[in-house]
Amino acid sequence: MVGRIKDLTGSTTPALYVIGVCALIAVALLMWGLPQKLRTLDKF
Repeated sequence: MVGRIKDLTGSTTPALYVIGVCALIAVALLMWGLPQKLRTLDKF
């Protein structure tokens, strides 16, 4: 993916932005998809 975007734009910066956005979407999906019990920290 990085190579293809670099070929299209001439720079790797847009590819890094795409990877960052994909990571943020993955985190949002995990936070939305996990039950509340798994999202909270257990205190011993």
